[in-house]
Amino acid sequence: MAKRSPHIIAVGNGAHATGAPRSLLALLEHRPTSVRADVLLIGGGPLVDAYREASDCLRVIPGPSTRGLNMRRLTEELRLAVNTWGATAGEATSILLVNSSEHEAGLGRAAVWPGPVRVIIREPFSWLSGFRGMVRRLLLLAIVKRGGRLACVGTQQAGQWSSALRCQVDRFDNIVARAIPSVVPATGDEIRFLVAGGGLVKGEDLAEEAFQRMRQRDLARLVILGARIGRREDAKILRLGRVEDLPSKLERYGDVLLGLSRSEPFGRTVVEAALAGMGTIAWDHDGYRDTVLRLSGVMVRPFDTVALAREMDRVVSDIRHPFRTDQTRIRRLALENFDPERAARRWWNWVLGQ
Repeated sequence: MAKRSPHIIAVGNGAHATGAPRSLLALLEHRPTSVRADVLLIGGGPLVDAYREASDCLRVIPGPSTRGLNMRRLTEELRLAVNTWGATAGEATSILLVNSSEHEAGLGRAAVWPGPVRVIIREPFSWLSGFRGMVRRLLLLAIVKRGGRLACVGTQQAGQWSSALRCQVDRFDNIVARAIPSVVPATGDEIRFLVAGGGLVKGEDLAEEAFQRMRQRDLARLVILGARIGRREDAKILRLGRVEDLPSKLERYGDVLLGLSRSEPFGRTVVEAALAGMGTIAWDHDGYRDTVLRLSGVMVRPFDTVALAREMDRVVSDIRHPFRTDQTRIRRLALENFDPERAARRWWNWVLGQ
């Protein structure tokens, strides 16, 4: 009898174009040719067309539109659970891959799935707090008890989840974008500091505060992609909206990346920036330690905008600063440490149980 091709049913959150959705998309784009992949995307979002191209079959169902514990939210959660279960009625031997623990509906489906289960936890450890956190914990424990496997993308994150759940949580590097931009060195006197993704979560406010503290700010510019807040008008601060296919365009907007997320499981943009020859200044916490240190970046005490401003001044004032002269080395370190093909092989070996 001929051996059947592996069949994956992937459930993921698609409400935005960063983090978990992009990570699952990268995994699908690197799948072995023998693997058949059906995808259930919760929330649709801007990556729908890319998901359709990367999968054999794509279904999209709406996610909850309200927040908080109220009757409307509970009703929408119940609808989501029913739709999720109905849309994942696959073969008993199919592998169910849940990418993110954000939606309990996907975890609930995995807890009673008759075949192999893989769950990639993209969220920080704080996701286990409160009532919903308790529900997620119980569902994840049920998945593990039935032989399912869990994985994270950050070392600290994996350790915290392993300790909380008292089980093994594997850890692998994220798969970064395939496209490798050309190295464009910093030119002229003005250095552009880039924040990729605006809002409080990404530290847009902290970037502004540090920029205002700089002594050399006349020779610098702050560029914020996906900007959501604007406390003051400043000609030296450029706020832009979402950029399509950002990994291949990073060097068009900045010379140095600022990694200022208040919580960051991995630091995917740090690696993508390094592939473009850009150095990073980041907070010394969470997943930044898995990426920045391996790329010879600079780390400062978390949320210390004085220390951050000091490092930014150092880049501006020192024309021989490595971030301005070692673009080729930064890119080489990114390729050596975060080769996407190697990362993809590790993920697929884990998914397929090899």
